Amino acid sequence: MRGVLVAKFTETTVNPQVRISLQGSGYWSYLGTDILHIPANQPTMNLQGFSMSTAESEYHRVVRHETGHTLGFPHEHLRAEIVNRIDPAKAKAYFLANDGWDAATVTAQVLTPLDYSALIATAQPDPNSIMCYWLPGSIMKDGIAVAGGTDIDAQDCAFAGSPPVYPKPKSVIKDAKDHKHEKIEKIEIKEHKLEKIEIKEQKEKNEIIEHKVTDKLFDKLTDAPINPIVQPIGGQPMQGQGADDLAARVQHLEATLATLTSFIESSLRPNLSRGALSNE
Repeated sequence: MRGVLVAKFTETTVNPQVRISLQGSGYWSYLGTDILHIPANQPTMNLQGFSMSTAESEYHRVVRHETGHTLGFPHEHLRAEIVNRIDPAKAKAYFLANDGWDAATVTAQVLTPLDYSALIATAQPDPNSIMCYWLPGSIMKDGIAVAGGTDIDAQDCAFAGSPPVYPKPKSVIKDAKDHKHEKIEKIEIKEHKLEKIEIKEQKEKNEIIEHKVTDKLFDKLTDAPINPIVQPIGGQPMQGQGADDLAARVQHLEATLATLTSFIESSLRPNLSRGALSNE
């Protein structure tokens, strides 16, 4: 049906399941899997009198209607909601005059509603379905005609393609799953790339923070005044340029080291333990 792949027919001369005749009486087809129980030498569908002179519109309508029966779709106008609107006496008189149907045929074709217990159906009847007869207003109790279908409509198409009726082939389902997995893999690769970028950015940010901390420390040390007077152990203060210049330099280095250690313990370490460093 239009827009939806519901069945595929292959022409064959070897054990065909659908066998079409142009010789029998009327337009008809067995319903759904009933065709599998018909003897191999008998037709499962009949298109009486079809020829090259048959109107294209009639050919189009009848072929699609009877193919619908072969696919398992009954008459839509036999939904109880439509049948209950028909006047039986008027219907029998109309179809006898126009189609030559006797009362039994009219009862079977128009007046017997479908058994809902054996029916997979849409919520509401579709008067425009290809499976629905045109019924004139003159045989309807409310005087309103049933339009009938001349082609497969949107509701026919959607219903035929729904899972309870004709599920998609396994190959189609597999292709859909493969496509879904491919999309998931692409998303995972993208997320992995983003994670690597975030790690790189965080590493660069940490390096910037460490650089700033080092600059701070250096600035603080270089800004602090250096006292040239050193205090020898057990002696008096002496100038850094005294007689024992080497001892003065050693003591000066020790004092500088003590200042550095004190700075680290008093200012840097507590900040690190509290997570106080930030990218300022």
